[in-house]
Amino acid sequence: MLAGELPGGALPPPDLAGEGTGLAPEEIANFGGAGLGFVKQLAVSRDGTKLAFAGLAMASNIWKAPVDGRGEPSGPEAPVTRETGRNSRPAVSHDGKRIALSRWRPGANQDIWIVNADGGEAVQRTTDAADDDYPGWFPGDGRLAFMSLRRGHRSLFTLDLQTGREEALADFGPGYDGMRVSPDGTKIAFHSSRGGTTLNVWVAELPAGTPRQVTFDREFAAFPCWSPDGRTLAFEARRQGDVHVFTVATAGGTPVQLTRGEGQSWPYSFSPDGSKVAFAALRDGVWNVAWVSRDGRTERAVTSNQRLNSYIRYPDWSPTGEAIYYEVAETTGNIWIVDLSAAKTGSGNERGKP
Repeated sequence: MLAGELPGGALPPPDLAGEGTGLAPEEIANFGGAGLGFVKQLAVSRDGTKLAFAGLAMASNIWKAPVDGRGEPSGPEAPVTRETGRNSRPAVSHDGKRIALSRWRPGANQDIWIVNADGGEAVQRTTDAADDDYPGWFPGDGRLAFMSLRRGHRSLFTLDLQTGREEALADFGPGYDGMRVSPDGTKIAFHSSRGGTTLNVWVAELPAGTPRQVTFDREFAAFPCWSPDGRTLAFEARRQGDVHVFTVATAGGTPVQLTRGEGQSWPYSFSPDGSKVAFAALRDGVWNVAWVSRDGRTERAVTSNQRLNSYIRYPDWSPTGEAIYYEVAETTGNIWIVDLSAAKTGSGNERGKP
């Protein structure tokens, strides 16, 4: 029997053979009225009269996990923001009183906002039509650094919080991401695949110095963050399907692997004394905030999340030491069914509605 034949040697009709019928596409279902964030797993019934799908919605917010001087939990975890969009990449000011974050709302681009440490007095600080992300504080808390796509690729900008003036600070062209300004405001760390086939960590002096490659990993090394003294970078690197926390001297050298268990370990900040690295940890299918000591001997979970429908990202340890702030995203949803018979018969609505 030839490929594409039905039993008995008959050829399938054009639609079963993968050939076009020449008919114009027809909309049979419209999901806009259901208010769904996104739709997945569409399945049509055998008789073609019903369509089933998962209607999902996601909201992410910044949470706070109180910790003591040893990095141990010292109070209940609690949300700081309560939004329906995405609140991500928190950056706590040096005095611990404010949080800069990237905020995205449906129908709008991503911008930099500032809220008080308790979530109050939210103020939008960038309004450009391009996405702005990765906020970071300069010394004195009077300026913010942030990454922006307003030049068509990711580059570093600075925002004067008193005057509102924005200006480009570093632009290396396309292919750079994850930009983080150093604690003293004199350097920038980021990742790029420049000069190779995989991502590695780079550093450049500000303003706009020549990028210098720090890691030379063959699998994946990315998303660097600075130690408080600016001498060390933590980053994530892939090893046989797992992702681990590594550190390397800012000046370069041999990276040191800190985490070794199965799962995902995505670092984002150091403790104020530089002795620990905070990271988002995926263990046994559940995300939490954890930290690992600089010698790699001690690892602790800070949060107690058990929800399978949520993920945790970007734990930022407050410079004042009393809390770690992080993103919690939760996906909710339901199974929906659309009756397509109305669209076929022309009765009622012309298109199926969830």
